[in-house]
Amino acid sequence: MKYYELSTKKDKVALIREKLKTDRNWALRGLLVIYDNQTEDEKNVEQTVEHNGIGFTGADAEFLSSLASQYRRKGYLSTKQLSILFKKIPKYASQLQKMAELKNKEALDRFNVKFS
Repeated sequence: MKYYELSTKKDKVALIREKLKTDRNWALRGLLVIYDNQTEDEKNVEQTVEHNGIGFTGADAEFLSSLASQYRRKGYLSTKQLSILFKKIPKYASQLQKMAELKNKEALDRFNVKFS
């Protein structure tokens, strides 16, 4: 089933979580989306600075930020790094679902689509 065919938030998050666990492209894209939505301070120090519901948890910030940075610089992660990413990134499925919904709403707003 496709993401846009799902009706509940719970189902959408479950689909995203499953994809993040098993699909290299989803995991890497999720990593970069979360990283890009951190504050500049958080990116610079590779730690959670603000508790704003955006970005990596304090426990994951340093490692996942370094993976995102490496992937941006080199274009790849090692097999071991990817394996760890598959274990860590699914916990961000809810955050990614919220970002997808917001991005979709912003795109529709540009075309003057009204939400009830």
